[in-house]
Amino acid sequence: MEAKTVNVERWIAENKEDFVPPVCNKCMFSEQLKVFFVGGPNSRKDYHLEEGEEFFYQKNGDMVLKVIERGHPRDITIKEGEIFLLPSRVEHSPQRFANTIGFVVERTRENTEFDCVR
Repeated sequence: MEAKTVNVERWIAENKEDFVPPVCNKCMFSEQLKVFFVGGPNSRKDYHLEEGEEFFYQKNGDMVLKVIERGHPRDITIKEGEIFLLPSRVEHSPQRFANTIGFVVERTRENTEFDCVR
């Protein structure tokens, strides 16, 4: 891969059709790190977990990250302009609303790891 900068606003505009249902996301990079933007609305009911941390930056609008910590559900609101680092192995369900865009970074899963969904 050639190292280069990316104009985020232009990239989002060029890929805007991917940020609406049913797809709602577009991967920008996918080597050691998976770097992608996610739009809304979504209607996820499932929870999943990653073996590594997950980085969230909410570019446009607010989102709610539903998590289960020590067996108890909790909602974490990530407001426009805020970042949040989700620790590894925390069950979560991102809830995104219409006309929102978030930026997510997670490490690429090892072949021995599972993407757990519940």
